[in-house]
Amino acid sequence: DHAQSAMGGSRMIRIGVDVDGVIGNFLEACRSLTLAKDGATFEDCCALAGSEDGLWKIIRTYGELFHRNYLDPLQHAQVGIEALMRDPDFHVTIVTSLPDPRKAPRTWCADRTEWLHRHFDIGKDHISFMEDKGRFHGDVLIDDWSKQVKRFCASSPHHRGILFVQPHNVNADMNSVAPHAWDVLQDWSDPAWTKSVIEGLVKE
Repeated sequence: DHAQSAMGGSRMIRIGVDVDGVIGNFLEACRSLTLAKDGATFEDCCALAGSEDGLWKIIRTYGELFHRNYLDPLQHAQVGIEALMRDPDFHVTIVTSLPDPRKAPRTWCADRTEWLHRHFDIGKDHISFMEDKGRFHGDVLIDDWSKQVKRFCASSPHHRGILFVQPHNVNADMNSVAPHAWDVLQDWSDPAWTKSVIEGLVKE
């Protein structure tokens, strides 16, 4: 019973969308913060943006200010997400990390929820905090971390992954994922193209 609503009318395609590096400009946030002022190169910032330790180092250091002052939406992301949310063939959930409480401020979930509401008008019923995105109950996951895409695709033969292109993942090894089970998305500038990528994967 895998989703083919647009083609077969059975049900909506359930899409999970990551935040940092997919709809939130985490790389630019890294460059804006003190790490860039400490002599870090662009390559250093890319490496930081692509690592779990780097993410939590930023969050731990700046706490609620990270969302309030530094994290902006990626270019075209607001238009792209609005198009997905309004599409009757899709059900969209923001799938974002549930942090180890030792690594993140206690206000993390509330700060992230407020940021999503402020920039994307997304309510709590469309947000899922997860330790393991491989357990997301959906059909397609859009993420910039290749390990999350691989984990999701490996958890079910019907799961499909979209790697959102960022400097830190251009050389990602995706050989463990069947070619028909994943694709890439370069940006959010063309909602019709985004829809075609998603539906093309689900048809397979």
